[in-house]
Amino acid sequence: MIVLVGYILCLGSIFGAFIIHGGNISVILHAMPTEMMAIGGGAIVLGHLALADGVNISAATVVTRSIRKPGHYTGMFPLDENA
Repeated sequence: MIVLVGYILCLGSIFGAFIIHGGNISVILHAMPTEMMAIGGGAIVLGHLALADGVNISAATVVTRSIRKPGHYTGMFPLDENA
């Protein structure tokens, strides 16, 4: 249920901001299938990662696997633990 509410808020924010700023709704309706794939794909990936308590991740770090050990992590490829 919480995931559904998250989807609704996310889509409402994205499409609402577009319309409020004078965007054409027909463009949104035409692009909706690919937009839904991008948003949904990102949410599915995020839903499969697990982070342990005490994990701190630096900004712009790409996390491609679950992190089960507490610590500070940073890096692009691979994700490295800070010393």
